Amino acid sequence: MSSRDKNMSGISSSRRSAHCFGGTRQTALWRAIQRQPASTHFCGSVELDTVRPVRRFVTILNAAIAELQRNPSTKVKLTLEIEAEAPNGFDDADIGVARDNTRRLRYKPDSTGFE
Repeated sequence: MSSRDKNMSGISSSRRSAHCFGGTRQTALWRAIQRQPASTHFCGSVELDTVRPVRRFVTILNAAIAELQRNPSTKVKLTLEIEAEAPNGFDDADIGVARDNTRRLRYKPDSTGFE
């Protein structure tokens, strides 16, 4: 038994942990940390390669979303955000097709547009 152990042998376990963790103040902090509620919210963002977006999306579904849904009370919401830039501008025909498709696919009306 080391001299430190001999010195600690007569100290109660609560005082010993206070001594080991630097005193009563740190022990109270440790207890407060342990009582903090569990995390209740997750959010994340990831860019998908436009060459193989489905493959990457399936990986994300299997690795992240499925894990989040293991708890039956968890509600998961997925949002797809698309940004496109055309340095020389978009053709009017392309704009028309994109607008028609976003309507047909039920995009939120206020979430789409061209600048």
